[in-house]
Amino acid sequence: MAIITNYILTGFRNLWKNKFYTIISVSGLAISLLVACLLTIYVIDQYSYDKHHKNAKRIHRVVYTGTLSGEDDNTAKTPGPMGPELVEVLEGVETMVRLRVPDNRFTVTYNGQTFFEKGFLFADSTFFDFFEGDFLQGNPREALSGPFKVVITDEAAERYFKDEDPIGKTLLADYDLEVTVSGVVKKGSKNSHIDYDFVVSFSTIKVWRLKNSGSLGVGDITNWQWLHIYTYLLLNENADSKQIEASILPAIKKSFVTPNSPREPAFSLQALPDIHLHSNLNWEIGPNGDASQVRFMLLIAGIMLIIGSINFINLATARATNRAKDVGIRKVAGATRGQLIIQFMSESAIAVGLAFVVASILIVFTIPTFNELSKSEFSWQQLLEPHFVTSAFGIYLTTTILSGLYPALVMSSFKPSLILKSSKGNKNVGGVLRKYLVIAQFAATLTLITGLYFIREQMAFIKNKKLGFETEQTLSVPISDPIPRNSFGAFKNRLINRADILGMTRSGVLPGEPYFSVGFRRSDQGLDERVNMNGLVVGHDFIDVMGIPLIDGRNFSKDIASDTNWTVLLSKEAARKMGLGIATPDMVKASQSSFKVVGIIDDVHFKSLHNPLEPFALFLNVQQNWGQHAIIKISGHDVVESIGAIRDAWQKTNPGYPFQYTFLSDSLANMYQSEQRFESMFNGFAAIAIVVGFIGLFGLSAYTTNQRSREFSIRKVLGASVSTIMQLLGRDLVMLAVVAYLISVPLSWYLVSNWLAGFVYRVEIGAVGFILPLLIPGLIIGIIILSQLYKIKANNPAEILKEN
Repeated sequence: MAIITNYILTGFRNLWKNKFYTIISVSGLAISLLVACLLTIYVIDQYSYDKHHKNAKRIHRVVYTGTLSGEDDNTAKTPGPMGPELVEVLEGVETMVRLRVPDNRFTVTYNGQTFFEKGFLFADSTFFDFFEGDFLQGNPREALSGPFKVVITDEAAERYFKDEDPIGKTLLADYDLEVTVSGVVKKGSKNSHIDYDFVVSFSTIKVWRLKNSGSLGVGDITNWQWLHIYTYLLLNENADSKQIEASILPAIKKSFVTPNSPREPAFSLQALPDIHLHSNLNWEIGPNGDASQVRFMLLIAGIMLIIGSINFINLATARATNRAKDVGIRKVAGATRGQLIIQFMSESAIAVGLAFVVASILIVFTIPTFNELSKSEFSWQQLLEPHFVTSAFGIYLTTTILSGLYPALVMSSFKPSLILKSSKGNKNVGGVLRKYLVIAQFAATLTLITGLYFIREQMAFIKNKKLGFETEQTLSVPISDPIPRNSFGAFKNRLINRADILGMTRSGVLPGEPYFSVGFRRSDQGLDERVNMNGLVVGHDFIDVMGIPLIDGRNFSKDIASDTNWTVLLSKEAARKMGLGIATPDMVKASQSSFKVVGIIDDVHFKSLHNPLEPFALFLNVQQNWGQHAIIKISGHDVVESIGAIRDAWQKTNPGYPFQYTFLSDSLANMYQSEQRFESMFNGFAAIAIVVGFIGLFGLSAYTTNQRSREFSIRKVLGASVSTIMQLLGRDLVMLAVVAYLISVPLSWYLVSNWLAGFVYRVEIGAVGFILPLLIPGLIIGIIILSQLYKIKANNPAEILKEN
């Protein structure tokens, strides 16, 4: 124990003795550890999705990975009857649960209060066998057994019932669905790809649709051709998921595949914990994460630790000559090399420990900023969770070893016979390694700066690219509920004559939302010649309001009686693929139905720029009770006044219904949430990496200048000019920066090209992106040289030479 105490006291004494360099080393490490810890919290959070469910390892989602009309049609949805069929015919499948998530928001009303709810889903009675549900009230076995039952979260219960007992109370959903509260569960973890506040029994769908429309329609859970249900399977303990995956299609082929079906079916299984980071299909329940971006954040955490450790190693080895005599005396007194290594490693452990303390304090204050960058909701209490404590301890050990082992090996290797002959020992201890480490530090910094430049360029490119339609001063108002749908005409009539309302229409979905697919062919073509394209149902004035150019033909018209629900506009790409003559309208077929093409519009990018330009069809709807969104173009002269007028017209037309709106530009920005989060985090951490690198290089140059003070003093006495000393100071740093730049260019090009490969439409990798980053290290070197030059000029050569 006495020996350990001695190591600790000696370590603190040596750190205190060199306060300036200790502060530089510890501050650089603290900032590096701060970034590493924050990113570790983020990475742990991303990889923890859906792992908290008790049967997570045995739960798999069935997804469709086949084709439609010869083109990929990968979707997370499956036919309604699939789940029960697979449980019945496949060994190894224990049970299943089906989810039906409404395509639009639901309104929920109780006691005169109406809210729009997105966390609304229908589920089989086995839902809580699959997904966590800490029941506060009700029986989990019976809560979803039978139609018109709903389980709500405690947050929803508080919102609607306050201090009332919710059990047995009736909620009105979607204005004609009455459901009775049968259970209350604690709001689940946010780390799940399923977020809900209301779970309605799945059997409700059939009874509700039959009761209200006389047919099951799009809610038909018995139709094998409709892919609109999420299906999850719970496999037996010893089941082989690959074998079950291979058995799915043979088990349902007779029911799913029809003679004229344009589908070439294929199904896959996704492990529940893999969905968040590894699934990017059409019709996902919600936005998922990106495994490549998470891995990149982990890489940045590692780079920050390495940069911080490099700073420590450089200063430790540079100061090794000052401790040479101490090492020599200790060895003569009988200290072994192992004891000396332990002593120096103890100092490293103390320094890293101090850095960890500082980093922990900084984390508490920087968590809000980090949450803003990462679009997360972390709290400092998460630092106390076991998995983070374990990770933090691993970071501490790694950093201690990285930053302390080499200096310990170098300093413990000094030979007493050589050291005691000279008070300075070897003046170039670790000099070669320091050069390599500085090169690595510069190269990492340059790579980050280059990456930062191209990420910003690509995001600017996305924002500025012409998409084929206008988004500025265009807003959407949800009209998915029956009454606002039916009253759209009256709503429009209250607004359309205003000078600040430039146009108004409605549509099925907004740009960026999932579209339906349709296989079109010319009337003279067979089924095997279909062209698969995206379809969107719109109103008469859609292309005028959206600013989509008409290439040829005409627009939909209210004055032409033949313009019905069987009338379409095709995009230029769709017409080209189908071989249609643009100058003359033609009839096209989807399955056995015929549609009249009245015009050709310019190509539009209604999906993100990750996707190639696709053929598109706009379908006219002339009915009164349809649509999900009212789209309104305003002049922009007085946006507040225009929105106020729209709100007033809404409230007069739909009294008691909440008014909501979204600017179309904001909706489109949601397609790039992942990239925006990545850009924000990358910007912040690249800036921090530059600061940490600057701190280390400044400390190293300060120490080097101090070591060469006698040399510079002699040169000054002999008449050396300031420019000559400046060249001596900067020559080594510039050479190291040049070597680092030559290393960083191919590395940056590789990383940037791989990231940009995820975009079909992207910026070119030009020379400017590799030249501009040189300005940052050039500025750093300039600041370092000028600061040390000022110190040299202020020193009196006579005093320096007298001391040395």
